Amino acid sequence: MKTAKPQEAGEKLQGKRFIDVRTAAEYDEKHIPGSELIPLQDWSREKLSGRVGEDCVLVCKSGKRSRMAAEKLAEWGYGDAVVLEGGVDEWEACGHPVDRGVAAGVLPLERQVRIVIGLLIVLGVVLGLTVNPLWQILSGVMGAGLVFSGLTDWCGIAMIIARLPWNRGRQSGASGSPAQCRA
Repeated sequence: MKTAKPQEAGEKLQGKRFIDVRTAAEYDEKHIPGSELIPLQDWSREKLSGRVGEDCVLVCKSGKRSRMAAEKLAEWGYGDAVVLEGGVDEWEACGHPVDRGVAAGVLPLERQVRIVIGLLIVLGVVLGLTVNPLWQILSGVMGAGLVFSGLTDWCGIAMIIARLPWNRGRQSGASGSPAQCRA
């Protein structure tokens, strides 16, 4: 699997097409200018035909989903795309530009997830103390989910929240350079 560090943007990544594999809500919060959104959860061999290849750089938040995407591409025979190490966060930390486009009045997805999980934990404690002690299981499940999410960098609640109406209708299949990648 080919990888590139954001520090190599001027050399190794010049002329490459950037494909962001995060959700539309994450993309809208912050993305590399000119990158194209193709969420990993929507990938299928047919949808990607002719859209990806060796001159593509796969981008996500930290690099994990990009690696998963690169593995899928290799499995499907679409070439050896480059994975951006550290994702969009490290890209920004290295001083490269990012576009931000959070819709007015909509909290970033990560904050929405924290609010929902926090409310469910509090709800489990309150209902466990006032209604039935079994409600405390809800708090335990949410805490275990946070640990799982921290270890795997995957959060099911985030995927659900990203599909809510106020998080859809953001940029989807957006921007990107007109150049197509070689398959």
